Amino acid sequence: MRTEKNQVWNFNENIDAEKCAEGVERKILSYTDELMCVENHFKKAR
Repeated sequence: MRTEKNQVWNFNENIDAEKCAEGVERKILSYTDELMCVENHFKKAR
């Protein structure tokens, strides 16, 4: 599921992560015109 603008309730387990760069994914948990809440995941470098 993709987050919709100005959506009040979002559940982390329902939001799909998107690839931003090699080894980096993010979940946009909530956003408006003024604010964005994002969860970033970084793959450990070897």
